[in-house]
Amino acid sequence: MKRLLIAVLSVNAALLLARVVQELPKDAEAAPTEYILDNGQPGTSSTGTWTSSGGAGFYGANSLYAKNGPVYTWTFSGITAGQYDVYAWWTQYASRGTAVPYSIVHSGGTATVNVNQQTNGGKWNLLGTY
Repeated sequence: MKRLLIAVLSVNAALLLARVVQELPKDAEAAPTEYILDNGQPGTSSTGTWTSSGGAGFYGANSLYAKNGPVYTWTFSGITAGQYDVYAWWTQYASRGTAVPYSIVHSGGTATVNVNQQTNGGKWNLLGTY
């Protein structure tokens, strides 16, 4: 079943960016389509104060972090209806949260995934398929 993805990814605390990869039919030969939004690009917004991180392994130009309340949002536009794998990339650091909430708004509602940002930094991490 295909679903329209309205991707709004919000994060409290440390974060970086998100990527959605379109799921293709099993018989498709083409590579998946990737949509990548990095912090500061069109389609992103934030509340509160965000600071450049000193953590290693960031994606793009830099990594941002915030504590206790600020929210960073990525809104994907111009994507086709379908099911998507949603990924996030962060830098790991000992002071980062162990249950950082990522809220993914999609056609079926909102899913929240809590991640430990003290581990798995410097790579794409699957949040789920929506």
